[in-house]
Amino acid sequence: MGDIESMTSKSNKESEDRMDRTWLIGPASQIEALQGRKHEVTLLPGTAKYKEVLNGYWSKQQAESQPSAIFQPRDAQDVAFAVGVLQRTRASFAIKSGGHGRWLNESSCSDGILIDSHHMRHLELSEDRSSIRVGPGNRWKHVYGLLEPQGLMAVGGRVADVGVGGFLTSGR
Repeated sequence: MGDIESMTSKSNKESEDRMDRTWLIGPASQIEALQGRKHEVTLLPGTAKYKEVLNGYWSKQQAESQPSAIFQPRDAQDVAFAVGVLQRTRASFAIKSGGHGRWLNESSCSDGILIDSHHMRHLELSEDRSSIRVGPGNRWKHVYGLLEPQGLMAVGGRVADVGVGGFLTSGR
């Protein structure tokens, strides 16, 4: 058990060191810190997945944004890590749920880090069926798809492809 604790401690120390190096250094170091944590969910310009995220915006104006990188967290710990890096480096960033905004930089950013919640699609209906936990990467079609077969409904967006997170904050 000591070896696992030692490896975990070493891994955490390396992540902290990586964060320390990013203090007010710029986008390249922010990206390095994010990639060091989760390289498989940090998308860089010029890659197919990066382009796919930008093409997923509802408006052409949003799709024209050029973030320095796109970070796709899988869970709350990934989000907390990214926010820590961005806060310490005072980086500009945006958060994208469904990307249904109307204008540039509404849920996009140029020259900053885009946090895309696409993979955070957790849905959980409470045992008593009175409430539902909804991850920010869901779109209303996912929520309604879970509830409707059970004879339930939620008060939410009328357009199925709108993101839950953005809708609840007026697209911001």
